[in-house]
Amino acid sequence: MSDLWGKTPLRVVSMARPKTQVGLTEKPVIPAPGASGPQSILMGTGRLRRRREIRGLATPAEYDQLEADYEALVVRTVTLADGMVMRAMIASLEADEVEGTGGSLLSYTMTLVEA
Repeated sequence: MSDLWGKTPLRVVSMARPKTQVGLTEKPVIPAPGASGPQSILMGTGRLRRRREIRGLATPAEYDQLEADYEALVVRTVTLADGMVMRAMIASLEADEVEGTGGSLLSYTMTLVEA
């Protein structure tokens, strides 16, 4: 399976998978006299949005397209080689020129967040 941002192929060098986070809080209740069980209730608020941090390579033209999508808050289907498929938007995007390429190749870090 290839790495895709919509229909645009991505040249992914590495990927980070943050731990799954679930919103779970414990709320105290009015204590019952003589109760021996827990005096609180658990309230689940669902899971947080899935995220992926991707490090990859792009030509300046490819990076310009990613940057345009980032600035316009575009939502696309992202397909990653680890099997993740989700509707996502780019939450952060940074790039540096790869030394020795004369500016023809950029190394970027992109964080995708579930839309």
